[in-house]
Amino acid sequence: MAWSLRSEQTNGLVGHYVATDSIADRSLRGLVSRYIANDSLRVGRYVATDSLRIGRYVATDREAWSVAT
Repeated sequence: MAWSLRSEQTNGLVGHYVATDSIADRSLRGLVSRYIANDSLRVGRYVATDSLRIGRYVATDREAWSVAT
């Protein structure tokens, strides 16, 4: 599966990210307060937790990293 990561807000709340499955067009929401990113800055790796299922998804910058579940 291909995953992408985008910030829901560029200002205000820091660390709220949506990991999107671009193939199935589904979203996994996670609150990650340890990392900062915006549209012009990509910083390392981000962790998003799927609130609908048990488990953790590691969403990374797909240009530089792969995604592990």
